[in-house]
Amino acid sequence: MSVVLLLLLGWSFLHLEQGTPSYVIGQVSLIVLSITLIGTLLAMFSGWQPF
Repeated sequence: MSVVLLLLLGWSFLHLEQGTPSYVIGQVSLIVLSITLIGTLLAMFSGWQPF
């Protein structure tokens, strides 16, 4: 799911102008989604079992 959202966000950066509030929100979303994706991958490959 995070990969799909990152792809859509990347596409939207083509239409955003730097310095606008929308661009800043896009950057913050990029950081949050990237951290989520990295955390998910780390949990999957570490063999962590939550329950």
